[in-house]
Amino acid sequence: MKRLLSCLLLLAAGLSLAGCERNYQEAKSTPQEKQVVARLGDYEIRYDLFRALFYAMKDELDGGDGQAWEGASGEALWQTALDQIEGALADLYAVFDLCREIGVDPFGREIDKTVQAYVRADIEGGVINGEPVGGYGSQQAYLDALAARHMTDHVSRLFYRYSACLSVLYDHYVQTYAGGSIPVSDEITRTFFESEEVVHVGWVHISPDNGLSVAENRAHAEDARAALLLCEGYEEMKNIIALYSLSMASADIEAGFYLTPYAYDRPFRPVVEAAYSLPVGGISPVIETADGWFVLVRLDKDPAAPDSPALMNRLTTLYLEHRLYSRLFEMTAGLLPGITYTDAFDRYNAGNLT
Repeated sequence: MKRLLSCLLLLAAGLSLAGCERNYQEAKSTPQEKQVVARLGDYEIRYDLFRALFYAMKDELDGGDGQAWEGASGEALWQTALDQIEGALADLYAVFDLCREIGVDPFGREIDKTVQAYVRADIEGGVINGEPVGGYGSQQAYLDALAARHMTDHVSRLFYRYSACLSVLYDHYVQTYAGGSIPVSDEITRTFFESEEVVHVGWVHISPDNGLSVAENRAHAEDARAALLLCEGYEEMKNIIALYSLSMASADIEAGFYLTPYAYDRPFRPVVEAAYSLPVGGISPVIETADGWFVLVRLDKDPAAPDSPALMNRLTTLYLEHRLYSRLFEMTAGLLPGITYTDAFDRYNAGNLT
């Protein structure tokens, strides 16, 4: 699970590094960067964190047009940005709070060690998930790269801390349970599968990394939707999905996808919301996300699906993920109303942030 902050994070589970394990001290921030512009519960929100989150979503909101932030329409766009930033902040700190709930200090020594490993990988290079990662070569080059992305070392480490905590939570809620230390019965999984929490969909997915322009990809997605609308059933639709979803595994085309309301990052949520809004057999409009273009078809659940051991394992993992992310969703919703802004925040808007 990667939430809104995933666009900023290097999610690095299973990190191993070559060379000596040097510790890199956090670079100093300027007085402006350290200004507290908001509070969320007991957490103080610094200007540099707020700015980084703004830039993480800016291009998606304004399409690269800086003038979009001007006038009355710009005020509405600024409010949209604030809503999304507040949601991202609540996501961030809910992860920290849930870590505490399971007895892990998000700012303790073990998490600190993981954060330091991430920073070291960024600077020196290393191996992440068996793949070599090239570092920036020096701490200054690392800091320069962060500055180019409107981030400080402090914010980068906070995002790494989020990533490390999320890995701990996933291990606690999902991997440990799925490994059998706390058994999940087939009956529990089957009841979950049959509930309204789980929906079954197929989809066309057009990747933004296919070398085509945005306009061409949008047109392909519309063509795919038109073709799906002409199909008599899912057997015909599978051919259309295979034709347009070039990188999708044939097993995924055949079986479709089972979704729950919570276990997805914020940019993917329009896809999930569309899945739950469709009647069985319904086809969605084209949905544009940071991960590309989607057209969904709502499918009936296969009552025999839990009889497949492989699919039962997938459903069990889905159930455990649902437990984790529904709890995070509750905590995020509980944090959101508590955000307050300081007097320092009144000096900032889209104009002077950019």
